[in-house]
Amino acid sequence: IVVDGKLDESSWSEFDKNNHVLPLNFFDTLFAYPPEINDTYFKILADQENIYVGFICYDANMKGLVTNSDQLWADDIADFLFDLDFGQSTFSDSYFILENNPIGKSNKALGSQNRWKPESYDVQYTQDNDKWILEFKIAWKDLGVKLGEIPLLSGANFLRFRANERGGYKDIAIS
Repeated sequence: IVVDGKLDESSWSEFDKNNHVLPLNFFDTLFAYPPEINDTYFKILADQENIYVGFICYDANMKGLVTNSDQLWADDIADFLFDLDFGQSTFSDSYFILENNPIGKSNKALGSQNRWKPESYDVQYTQDNDKWILEFKIAWKDLGVKLGEIPLLSGANFLRFRANERGGYKDIAIS
């Protein structure tokens, strides 16, 4: 897979054929929400060396995207949270946080909030009239996983935060 922000390789097409792709849903079922007007989809693939993640973030107001805040969390962002300890602790160094905004600005941290600088991390983005796409990869070795020892069970969260809707529950879509 070439990380270019397009998700146009045959591997991504095979993902679509073999998976039922639904938009991310809001995390709290106790609150009624109107239908999401800005669908967000994620895809994840892996091989023996890397994990590949793609976000497709539709937006009715592409000109209103927030991408230049002093703090990344104040931008429109898509997050990938990966737990290799499967829920043992979100505050451990086996809980990986990858945040990216629509122009590829990123934050990489561990659950302990220590900064983390994975050598293999590569993120690219594209934008259209109605969506932004993020594509990134990270090597298993940067996650502390040895070749041939890829865990069969792990946890992941995929989130999208919309900066212009902060302050209410409606700002978060989650898998």
